[in-house]
Amino acid sequence: MKQMTPSSDPTKASSTVASISRLPSGVTWEGGFRLLGTPIGFSSSKGAALSFVSHVDEVLPRAGARVLVSPPTSAAIGAQQRRLDALSLGFDRSIRLGRMEIRIFPAGLGPGSAQLLVSYRGRRILFTSGFRATKPLAAPDISYPECDLLLLDTEPADPKPPAPTRVASQIWDWARQAEAVDGVSLIVCGNRAAALDLAWILRDYPEPIRVSRALYDMFGRMKRIGYATVPMRRLEARWPDRGIVIHGSTGWLEKVVPRRTVYVGPGREVPAWAVEGFRLGESEDRSGILAYVQRIGAREVAIGPRCDAGLEKMLLKGGISPYRVSHPIQIPLPFEPSSLSGV
Repeated sequence: MKQMTPSSDPTKASSTVASISRLPSGVTWEGGFRLLGTPIGFSSSKGAALSFVSHVDEVLPRAGARVLVSPPTSAAIGAQQRRLDALSLGFDRSIRLGRMEIRIFPAGLGPGSAQLLVSYRGRRILFTSGFRATKPLAAPDISYPECDLLLLDTEPADPKPPAPTRVASQIWDWARQAEAVDGVSLIVCGNRAAALDLAWILRDYPEPIRVSRALYDMFGRMKRIGYATVPMRRLEARWPDRGIVIHGSTGWLEKVVPRRTVYVGPGREVPAWAVEGFRLGESEDRSGILAYVQRIGAREVAIGPRCDAGLEKMLLKGGISPYRVSHPIQIPLPFEPSSLSGV
């Protein structure tokens, strides 16, 4: 059985000259960046805007939009099925947009999760909307690219989320216990990143694993680009007698057979319908964010709407003076906070 390996990065052949040439021709960009909640949008007077989608659980733009993604993220979200004009950029490639050079780096949050680095006239601006410094299961380790300005818009996980490797044995134990009682273990995932981690954790489970149609399609797309997981069957109308069922929705929970349901995903509280919960797919904890900012050497830090007052105070206590940007705001180049009124 071909297994998904955390160190594998099937992106080298995924960013082609043909795809890069689809960028608008003759773009000149004298402005800056627009922080739109989480994604950064590149816009110009010529061609459509290009938005950055940083990971598989990002809020996606409407159909027809042009997006910059890593190949695994494009596969996981089903960019073609969602009719998104996706430019897939591998972690080993860079592109030029006007005078800007653009690269993406692994964020460690899950397969395909990425940070965006833009170089412009010798200055570097880095954007991240979520990352995990703890060892991921099914994704490359986080990178720490140096930058002059960090645009940080991530909701801190507090209390500190466990590394996926720490809860793997607990999930196995629960699945076996639930199966012994009800015959079927039902696991509901709070997001796609958690579902991908869960597939890696249960890759050697001896009983059949069935997944909902949306997750089945996602795993199929990921497998086609090299992220092979344990063989899975699609959940059909008839409820199975034994095995594991992984689902991404809670709307039908009252109608299903198993009495023991577990929740795997982000969030501090275990949902009322779950007998137990395991936290996966979280962003980094507060102290991890501070260590990350210090390690990349950012001289300036702009924090977005999802960064709460607690994170702001922690950065100040750590000797970092961030300035807050709202939704939306233009971040001009060069990156002095005093120039926020315009270029």
